[in-house]
Amino acid sequence: MPKADPRQTAKDKLGQKGQGEILEGDGVRVEGVRWLRLQHENQEAWVLIDGTAIGVDRCFLEPVPG
Repeated sequence: MPKADPRQTAKDKLGQKGQGEILEGDGVRVEGVRWLRLQHENQEAWVLIDGTAIGVDRCFLEPVPG
């Protein structure tokens, strides 16, 4: 997503990743919601971590030690 806003829809997405792919970025909280901030094609992009922001009771990403 181009910004940390859980109201964005699929039409706003910048790209997609498949299950099992590792994303590299910084975990941040924006207005109490957990996001992963990363670079996608030389621009800032955001991936929602905390599904509760959109009514889903799970995390979409899990941290990988590294």
